[in-house]
Amino acid sequence: WRILTGTTLHGGILHILFNSYAFYSFGRLFEMLTNRAHLAIVFLLSCLGGGVLSLILQPKGVSVGASGGIVGLIGYLAVYAFVRRDFISSQFRRSLLINIAFIIFYGVVLMSNIDNWAHIGGLITGAIYAFIQLPRDPYADPRIASRTTETLGLLAVGAYGAICLFSILLILRVV
Repeated sequence: WRILTGTTLHGGILHILFNSYAFYSFGRLFEMLTNRAHLAIVFLLSCLGGGVLSLILQPKGVSVGASGGIVGLIGYLAVYAFVRRDFISSQFRRSLLINIAFIIFYGVVLMSNIDNWAHIGGLITGAIYAFIQLPRDPYADPRIASRTTETLGLLAVGAYGAICLFSILLILRVV
């Protein structure tokens, strides 16, 4: 249960505020460039990917926070910026790479209690999803999503909501 419930828990108000601001900032950008269904799918898959990598490489560790999913959005955006480089400025690509470097530097050098494996797992998962999902035709609109993708996006939101509820029930010792 640690793989996904940890993404719904946070280490305090400041942690929630930082993750909320990052999710809002990168989520808005993500929604401008592609479909919001992909946002939900990438977030959930990146939470899962980060949780799995964290569990494998740090099995006795404690991992809380949604940053694996948020870093997955950044991984998606980075691939997007390079795959669609004709439409994205070099400054934007540079900014994304600086963000990725800062997240890794911050976690490895400045804060020893950050679950870097969750960040790296989320980053890789988001990037892989972008490689699979983004149209190869540079003029195909990535904001258009099929009915199946829209449904999967709704299911991803529902699944994350259910995981949040499950986490609350665990904390309250109902489950």
